[in-house]
Amino acid sequence: MNSFLLQKLPVVMALVLVASYASSQTVSGTIFDQTGTPLSGISVQNKRTGTGTASGVDGTYSLQATMGDSIIFTSIGYERNAIKMATPTHNIILQNTANTLSDVVVVGYGTQRRGDVTVSIDKVNITDLNKAPVRSFDEALAGRVAGVQVTSSTGQPGAGTNVVIRGNNSITQANSPLYIVDGFPVEGADNNLLNPNDIESMEVLKDASATAIYGSRGANGVIMITTKKGKEGPPVVQFGASYGIQKVTKFMEMMNPYDFVVQQLERDTTTNNTSNPTYIYLTKPGRTLDYYKTASGVDWQKQVLRNAPIQDYNISLTGGSQNTKYAVSGNILNQDGIIINSNYSRYQGRAALDQNIGKKFRTGVNANYTFTRQKGIAPSQSNNSATTNIMYSVWGYRPIEGAETDLLNSLFDEDINGANDYRVNPVLNLNNLHRLQKIKNLYANAYVEYHILPGLKFRTTGGITSYNRTAEAFNNSNTQYGNIRQANRVNGGIDFFERNTWINENILSYNKRFGSHNLGLTGVYSSQASNYNVYGVSATQLEDETLGLHGLDAGTVQAQTAYGSNWTMRSYVGRFNYNFKSLYNVT
Repeated sequence: MNSFLLQKLPVVMALVLVASYASSQTVSGTIFDQTGTPLSGISVQNKRTGTGTASGVDGTYSLQATMGDSIIFTSIGYERNAIKMATPTHNIILQNTANTLSDVVVVGYGTQRRGDVTVSIDKVNITDLNKAPVRSFDEALAGRVAGVQVTSSTGQPGAGTNVVIRGNNSITQANSPLYIVDGFPVEGADNNLLNPNDIESMEVLKDASATAIYGSRGANGVIMITTKKGKEGPPVVQFGASYGIQKVTKFMEMMNPYDFVVQQLERDTTTNNTSNPTYIYLTKPGRTLDYYKTASGVDWQKQVLRNAPIQDYNISLTGGSQNTKYAVSGNILNQDGIIINSNYSRYQGRAALDQNIGKKFRTGVNANYTFTRQKGIAPSQSNNSATTNIMYSVWGYRPIEGAETDLLNSLFDEDINGANDYRVNPVLNLNNLHRLQKIKNLYANAYVEYHILPGLKFRTTGGITSYNRTAEAFNNSNTQYGNIRQANRVNGGIDFFERNTWINENILSYNKRFGSHNLGLTGVYSSQASNYNVYGVSATQLEDETLGLHGLDAGTVQAQTAYGSNWTMRSYVGRFNYNFKSLYNVT
């Protein structure tokens, strides 16, 4: 090699490195809203190269760019922002959209600009929704949408919630709305199926438009849910974790031992038998009325209720190219109940893939699998008598032991008439009751979309839902329902429930703008079928309670359960939209 070139080679390499550094480097920063809260999931794109990314859970982003490149920041609900790269670090503040008429809302079998919608639809702010550390999206809806009432059914971890839109419409039938997930009606919706962090958008259809689209199933309103899909750009990994403590905000004020004994003596002044208060509380050596002024009693509330942790972990991977976009996520949630021996856990995974095939074809799949495990008895449950309610025993059980009973270790209270009062030691009862529900839920769908002409497209979709639930119940001799005073003695049972649903929808739509005229035509053919089966067995007077449910065959078998049902449905839907002097296109 020429000696002159050898001498100049280090200089040339240095210039190349400098040029390379100047041509491409990393721009990074943090994205905030107007209140200074970091924003996650904001789309960040280099206008020149077309590459993009999304901000992480802490609002940070990182993107390759060169000096002078335009970096665009966009998200539904926030005004578009663009900067020119001048330094390697840019922190961005996004303003809430003042005019939301251009927002896209899901209306059933399609989407529209809000400015073109003439019916009552509320779009839920997903950013605010995910700020709430809740188990399911319906819990986070409480107080966020006008006209939507959300209440807890039992307060038990994992228990469902009651969602009512614009009040109850039926006295004898259910008032729950219809849930549409990614365009598919979900029969018997289990709202624990979805991880709230996987939701991209949520709309609430409140009035007659819901019935017009979905028939009588939409009479109580419709909640439209769209899950997150992949975005064009390099792989983005997001991880989020939360940990909280659930506490009882207020305990009931209970009698102390002295007040309780005084009340019992005033209630029954007899002294001629061993069941009167005088014998029970004043016959032990040293047990005078003054003794109870300093005696330490039992507050059963603090024995049964506890501080309970809740943990939630989320991880996701999104990215893709212009033709292929993917999203994979997982969630682990574990929640202890504030009542002892109660717990709820969820393990969930999801994958979505969208693929362009040429310029006219588009296809994709979306699958979600959830396994949940719920342990414990519902605090509101009772059986034939209010005295069987758990909290009845907690608030109504004696705070001090008597003459014969070991208060903490005995199931029964000698001062309670077991013939018509079924109170028992709530701690022993709860620790020995076995209530367990295990649910496996698979939701999957796929689509093929063909763009026939500009504005005219055909989309066919297919989906399946598989729901399997196993419910176990066992009552040993130290429980309210299996003790020696009960005719059934030790007893138990197990039930299996399965439901499988499939659906196929074919949608032909045409959307076109002619000057100041907007025209939208949609035709739908939908077919759906579902079947469910229930099997169960229970037995009483089990001989060996240590075997638990494995000893059911040794007891007196009760009526066995075995039944099923199926249904099919076909639907034809047509929609016509026409707007004059509209500022926004139908999409």
